[in-house]
Amino acid sequence: DMIVVSDDRSVQYAVRALKAGASGYVLKQAADTQLLSAVRAVYQGGTFLHASHTRVLLDMHASNQPAPSISIHDKDEPYQRLSEREAQVFRLVALGFRNSEIAEKLHLSVKTVETYKARLMQKLELDSRAALVRYALQLGLLDIDDMG
Repeated sequence: DMIVVSDDRSVQYAVRALKAGASGYVLKQAADTQLLSAVRAVYQGGTFLHASHTRVLLDMHASNQPAPSISIHDKDEPYQRLSEREAQVFRLVALGFRNSEIAEKLHLSVKTVETYKARLMQKLELDSRAALVRYALQLGLLDIDDMG
């Protein structure tokens, strides 16, 4: 399952995201208050939309349109550009581990972890830890048990 976090408030974009297989759509401006609720709703098999997009869900339900699934294994997905080690660091960062903890877990130096982290952030075009966590959630790489 995937939750889209976006700046775009348009109903059309929310519809496209849901038709593309997303189970939730959270506006970036509301992510700090709604993201955990969205994760819980989707984990329980539901759909989550920002309140302003409620009509989108009703329209989709009324039309009974099946949504095609999106695979993170798609060769065009930026996540596929990561090396195996970068992917490991990516997931541990997303789970909230500090660089020193990641270094200990993977038997690397802190400097090496920082290098992997910088490389993966560049490859994924992410500019913050929050963006990295949102991306990991969108990919379905974190589950509710990981979030504590």
